[in-house]
Amino acid sequence: MTSVNLEWGCCSAGNDDVNYTQCSKCKKAYHHLCLFAGKNKPTSTKAPKDWLCPRCRESTPKVSKNDNTPIRTAQNVTLRPTKRPALSSPPNKQDYPVTREEIREIMEEILLKHMDDFKKQFCGELLSVKEEMRSINKAMDHMSDQVEDMVKKYKENHELIKTLQKHESEMQSNIINLTARINLLEQNARCKNIEIQCVPEKKSENLIGVVKKLSEVVGLDLKDDNIVHVTRTAKLNSEIKRPRSIIVELSNTRVRDSFLSAVTKFNRPKNLSDKLNSSHLGFMGPKSAIYVMEHLSPANKSLHAAARQTAKEKSYKYVWVRGGRIFMRKSDDTGYIFVRDNNVLNNLK
Repeated sequence: MTSVNLEWGCCSAGNDDVNYTQCSKCKKAYHHLCLFAGKNKPTSTKAPKDWLCPRCRESTPKVSKNDNTPIRTAQNVTLRPTKRPALSSPPNKQDYPVTREEIREIMEEILLKHMDDFKKQFCGELLSVKEEMRSINKAMDHMSDQVEDMVKKYKENHELIKTLQKHESEMQSNIINLTARINLLEQNARCKNIEIQCVPEKKSENLIGVVKKLSEVVGLDLKDDNIVHVTRTAKLNSEIKRPRSIIVELSNTRVRDSFLSAVTKFNRPKNLSDKLNSSHLGFMGPKSAIYVMEHLSPANKSLHAAARQTAKEKSYKYVWVRGGRIFMRKSDDTGYIFVRDNNVLNNLK
């Protein structure tokens, strides 16, 4: 009984074990080792033709107690398993090698078990991650709304700043224009005045007499009706020892120009070494130079002082005032410069 086409009902060892018996009903072969499972093995391998395997015997009704079955097995027949034992079962000693299919099944079961554990753990962690992502998304949405509001407010403020800058530029331009107009009005109000500087002061002085004496010195026939008003200006700084200036309001601009022209002729070229000073007016003591000029507005007076300082720094030879306007000239052969404001002085070379 060594046919290679036998169907085995006990295990997968097959023809490697020649001690086996074939069931007469299902035609499956059973190894003696599988049938007896460690009990006393039969001495003979032969069996009658009508021998039934344990499974067929259980499914066949009993006829009588006297049967002709030559081989009897224990009521509880332990068959050698054809499948691998469970993982939790103790290992069974087998007398046959483990096949590749069995190894694949073992590995698949292990992998499936670990995959189930991994899925449970991963799903739990994934749920927590999803919750965190939901909270993060809510926070991001809130931040996005805030950023949009900030961008909107920024655009509105930017437009407002541009409008304010435009208004500021217009206001600055208006202020400059208004300042120039005020300065022009103040200067026009002084168009008939002259300012006499550095005349020594006395307690009981006659300013009209001083002015008439000065006109006689420079050769000007100044009449009483040509003098409208004479006064001394207040000092801005009381610590300055320089005498207060005398402001003379004349009857018209023609008299003013005649007075200034006479002073200029007196100082040069006739008396270059002895220009107009306090001794010419009869004051005793040290000589002090006396200056006669147009009565300038505060803004023009400040600009005139800055022009004189710039002339010293940049070697300009002439600085003069004509009709309330300030002029400069670097040398005799150069043209004059009208000093309109401080920007002109800053751009001088």
